[in-house]
Amino acid sequence: LMYSVLSDAALVWVISGTEAEVFKIDVSADALREKTEAYADSLSGRPDDGSFQTELGAELYRLLVEPVRHKLDAGKEICLIPDKFLFRLPFAALPVPGEARFLIADYRMTLAPSASVFLLNTENARRKSAAGEERVLAIGSPS
Repeated sequence: LMYSVLSDAALVWVISGTEAEVFKIDVSADALREKTEAYADSLSGRPDDGSFQTELGAELYRLLVEPVRHKLDAGKEICLIPDKFLFRLPFAALPVPGEARFLIADYRMTLAPSASVFLLNTENARRKSAAGEERVLAIGSPS
């Protein structure tokens, strides 16, 4: 999922190995920024009774995930490529509206700074996995 934030809307590109489709979200950049920052701040700040956080998170889910949910495959890893201030949004912590779970419970997710970096890292990983199986035992002190 690649997000593009425009001044008067946001676009979500759903890209797979076989197709690419774009969905428009009718929300201004300012409104989306305000919601994103408020939600991120609520997660890192003083806990409230949870209702503000849950409502705002569910609203962001409805805006950013719901329009493309039918295109997502729970059996495949989803790479999120946010845009601008959406990098601050913890997508995995978005509550599924009406459910007692978060987005991370439904999908394996990874984050990439751009589509080209994602493709480059995917190709590098493919080459390394062909080199042979790696093993490591790492032990360290947390201090």
